[in-house]
Amino acid sequence: MMNNKVGTILRTILQILVYINQCIALFAKTSFASSVVYQWISFILTVVITAITYWYNNDWTSAAKTAHEVLDILKDGKVTKEEVTEFVNKHKKE
Repeated sequence: MMNNKVGTILRTILQILVYINQCIALFAKTSFASSVVYQWISFILTVVITAITYWYNNDWTSAAKTAHEVLDILKDGKVTKEEVTEFVNKHKKE
């Protein structure tokens, strides 16, 4: 888990927290958790965090799709990490 980016870890933690919060909103018997305002805020946060997490975990842009293809080629062993690094360094825009 330590190899993951901070954003990935943060999105995962937030996703877990909003689902725990939804369970509290559904099953809690306290007046705070049963208030309509709390439930709406919880619902909106859940939708927003889920949408953000979904967006970042899927290949929506052409650059992300290309990066995923490069990852597949690396996993298949068709090219090495060094070859990809050399290619990227050679074609970097300065």
